[in-house]
Amino acid sequence: MNKNESDRRLEERLDKLEREMEEIKSMLKDREPEEKKGIKQPFFSQPEKHDSYLSEETEKGLGETKPAKRDWEAWIGQVWLPRVFIVVLLIGVVWAFQSAVENNWITEPARVLIGFVSSVVLAITGVYQTKKDRRGLGVSLIGGGAGIWIFSTFAGTVLYGLVQMPIAFVLYIFGIFTGLYLSHIYKSQALAVFLTIAGFFVPFLVGGEEGNFFVFFFYEMLLVVTLGLYAWKWRYMVLLYAGTLLPSVTFFVYVIASALADSQVNSIGPIDQYEIFAYTVVAIHIGLSALLFYSDALSRAKGVLLSLTFIAALIWLFVTPLSPASIYEYGWVTLIVSVLDAFLVTGTLLYGGIAYRSRNNRGMLFHLYTLFAVVLGTFEIFRIVDYEGYAILYLVEAIALYRLGFGINSRVQTVLASIFFIIGASLTLSNLEYIESAVDVPVFEGITAAIVAGLAYLLFRSYTGNKVMTGIVRRTCIYVFAGAGLGFALLTLTQVAFQIGEENFYDYRNIAVSISWILFAVAALTAGILKDKRPLRVFAMIWIFITLGKAFLVDISYIDAIVRGLLFIGLGVVGVLVSRFFYRSNKQNSSKKR
Repeated sequence: MNKNESDRRLEERLDKLEREMEEIKSMLKDREPEEKKGIKQPFFSQPEKHDSYLSEETEKGLGETKPAKRDWEAWIGQVWLPRVFIVVLLIGVVWAFQSAVENNWITEPARVLIGFVSSVVLAITGVYQTKKDRRGLGVSLIGGGAGIWIFSTFAGTVLYGLVQMPIAFVLYIFGIFTGLYLSHIYKSQALAVFLTIAGFFVPFLVGGEEGNFFVFFFYEMLLVVTLGLYAWKWRYMVLLYAGTLLPSVTFFVYVIASALADSQVNSIGPIDQYEIFAYTVVAIHIGLSALLFYSDALSRAKGVLLSLTFIAALIWLFVTPLSPASIYEYGWVTLIVSVLDAFLVTGTLLYGGIAYRSRNNRGMLFHLYTLFAVVLGTFEIFRIVDYEGYAILYLVEAIALYRLGFGINSRVQTVLASIFFIIGASLTLSNLEYIESAVDVPVFEGITAAIVAGLAYLLFRSYTGNKVMTGIVRRTCIYVFAGAGLGFALLTLTQVAFQIGEENFYDYRNIAVSISWILFAVAALTAGILKDKRPLRVFAMIWIFITLGKAFLVDISYIDAIVRGLLFIGLGVVGVLVSRFFYRSNKQNSSKKR
């Protein structure tokens, strides 16, 4: 009996322990997500840990999780408040120095020395504040110290002449690279960008009327390579923008400064300094393109940067007087053998070939390389074909880009095509006003504009996707191109008819225009009947009435009775036939309804 009682109590205790274990397990399971959330939360909720400029990896993580609500008080107080008031502090220091100088309280060497000491004190204080978890304040103090160091070096070199240029250059480099090292330690992209901008413009802060071109060039290249690779490795996009785009700006400033100082142009063999700058900007674009081609981490920001370096390379190539070229002219065709043409042709083939090979992927690089190939090819065609206006080239390029944009679903291509069409259409309108014969070049431009508008109308009608444009934009473009096609066809026909009449029967040139309008209206009506396009038929009827009004108001006062009679007989016959068609059309529609 006692044994049974003990067994029963033991079983009850085991059951109780099992229930308690299950409760403990369920409590632990419920607590795991909260612990994980507690671990991840500081990474997302404290922007100062990664500065106000976020890396791509951080942005990706932010996009994949639900964004935490920003603490505006902490963000303003910890990040922007120290940045703003460090600038206020610098302004106060400048005013205090100005007052001290005006009262002769401190000498020039003392001013420079105070500047350097203040810079070091601010930097040390910034490091101390950062270690005390006041990162926003600390980084701002470090940036202020770097700014005072640069300003003090500039004052001692240029304003007071106390520091020799080689020593000043070393001081600049020491201050900037120390700041860059601290920005790396404390992961501050803002500080790195500020010092990068200062670093690129150091050669202009050293002073002196003449500088060593080769020292300037190799120093700038050192910054481009080191900062570019550093920004690429740590995914600092703003720093990457600064490191790749600033050389174009500093090269331009160097050219302007050299021109103002009337400095001697440096060269390496047959290549002068301006060509070296242009080739360097091109090399930066090619290097960035190669990095993106072999990179797995692509982003829209990198694509925009690649496009900006492409534009910078084109600008430098076109504005730089490159080495002499061989020119061969054959009427409208001009063959030019030069470095620029070699770059345009090679770039077109290279980018076009890469885009064609990656056509199945159709990623960001496919669209960018396709765009680059089209732009380079267009520039080369414009250089080869030489005639006044270039309207036909713009129009042909426009329809080709529309077809390409719809084929690869690229909005950029269609926007570029629209720009080309507007330019070509505007040139055509201005050229059609001044034609000298019925077979003049503007006539062919007008015909091309009408054909291109018609083809664009068909492309927009047949497009069924939604990646390139919305439905409203598509319908608007359909009406615009339909009107443009009819307008250019009618305008070209009017100019040709008027020119024929002026050359052969001057007194009846307005009659020739009226006859051409009637023929155009009949052709439009026929097309509307065959294609069952009601708007086209309505337009034809309206234009017949417009032609009739022109005959009554303009033509009737300049012609004799016989020609007047023939004109109105023709108009009457056309009107009756058109009316007969609509009677027949209504009868057929009524029979179908029955």
